[in-house]
Amino acid sequence: MNKLIIIIFSLLFFGCGSDSNNNQQEYQAPVQNTVPVEEEAVYDPINSPQSTPEPLMITQYYFVVLDIVEDHVFEKKKSFYVTSINELTYYNDEIKYKILDDVVMQYKSSPSGIAYNGSIKKREIFTFFSYEEASKAREEYIMN
Repeated sequence: MNKLIIIIFSLLFFGCGSDSNNNQQEYQAPVQNTVPVEEEAVYDPINSPQSTPEPLMITQYYFVVLDIVEDHVFEKKKSFYVTSINELTYYNDEIKYKILDDVVMQYKSSPSGIAYNGSIKKREIFTFFSYEEASKAREEYIMN
């Protein structure tokens, strides 16, 4: 009977002791599923992705045509104001409208635009991937 009491007592003592050690280990070193935290994002307008499309990085040639009407002495004359062929390395809608606005201001401040009170009816920009194509297209407006 003494042996039975010693065995029960030792089982309880060692059995409880091993459970408390396991519980202590679980609380001391829980499994952590950590994801590395990125640094707080700072807005960088140069390097941040933008929703606007990137401009084309291909060399292009362009010219602008203004469809104008000028008041001459007894009549109104319809004609075209055609720029020279220029080269671009980027092209998007913002650049397109900046060029068009610059050409309109150039015509409005020209002697012909001032003297004949020229009005612009239409403005167009033509872009090409070769100078030859641009020159041939421009020729159609100059020869008229």
